[in-house]
Amino acid sequence: MTERPRVVGLLVAAGRGRRFAAASQAHGEAKPDKLLAPIDGRPVARHALETLQATCDAVIAVVRPDACAALREALAGARIVVCAEADLGMGHSLASAARAAGDEVHDALLVLPADMPWVEVATVRTIADAARAGDAPARARRIVVPALPDGRRGHPVAFGAMHRAALERLEGDRGARGLLDTWPLEVVTVDDAGILRDVDTPSDLPPS
Repeated sequence: MTERPRVVGLLVAAGRGRRFAAASQAHGEAKPDKLLAPIDGRPVARHALETLQATCDAVIAVVRPDACAALREALAGARIVVCAEADLGMGHSLASAARAAGDEVHDALLVLPADMPWVEVATVRTIADAARAGDAPARARRIVVPALPDGRRGHPVAFGAMHRAALERLEGDRGARGLLDTWPLEVVTVDDAGILRDVDTPSDLPPS
């Protein structure tokens, strides 16, 4: 019996959320790290993690070196990887996660920023299923991107195994945009506004 192709989730949780912190201070509020801000009683990062855990075969969460104990607790169940160069940009963080994924047997890596708690599980499942489809060579080459009916693309994005080397070389603030701009994409239309919705400032959170 052929085993189901494995999809490993990469949760990027290494940012400092400076805009969130600055906006909080400007309004005299004592808001926590945006990844720890509560939504329905659970931290933002926990929502994103559980969305990946519902579909992925394993999840790697990348954090900055000074990540607090509360964030690590929120990421319980994921394999936590520390990116020493996290302050240099999301590209460095994603590269660290991709290198860690080399220890996992996988057919695709599915990337989700940890500040996107509203992505639906059904959307992640759709992207993961598309990444698992076809024979091994097709899976290895594929990059799957979700898009709204109006064409706007978002997260999560699934990268076939052959792209891991390129992910490992990422740096700076552009993340994987360069790869997405130069490689044919398989775009999957979903009815999920969460693929574009992140937490940038406290005003993005629902009323408590």
